[in-house]
Amino acid sequence: MSGQESSTVLPCELRRDGERLFDVSMWCLGRDVLCPEGNLLARRGLVRHPRPEGVEGQSAYTVELPGGGRLTLWGFGVLCECGAAVFVPRDGFAPRILEAVPERPAFRVQELGPWREAGTAGERRAARAGLVSLAGWLSGHEEWVAREVG
Repeated sequence: MSGQESSTVLPCELRRDGERLFDVSMWCLGRDVLCPEGNLLARRGLVRHPRPEGVEGQSAYTVELPGGGRLTLWGFGVLCECGAAVFVPRDGFAPRILEAVPERPAFRVQELGPWREAGTAGERRAARAGLVSLAGWLSGHEEWVAREVG
């Protein structure tokens, strides 16, 4: 995505700062899985979808959102299903609109199916709404972790 295209979804400074924050948040989620007191994502109620033996990729975690919709988290990014299916890759922080939600669990980014950049005003709104839902969940999760393990 070129800088001009990304600015249609997020202003350049917000995208740059969001990319840094998202990468750190994803790293923290990975540490939550490895917590010595047990997997904090599972403890919080996220459903783990383990990568089958012999299959390349990463396990997924899903959580229902309070206002409706669902997040699916992998080490390579997050899928926000809240209206549109918006995938936010860890590398680049450029929201992508999936043509459809995968019918079976995905374990690699290539298994998410066809996607496109948010091109229409409605798609840009959907991408921003997905980012807002994701940011709200991440913020709530970090507050929960602080209460649970300090």
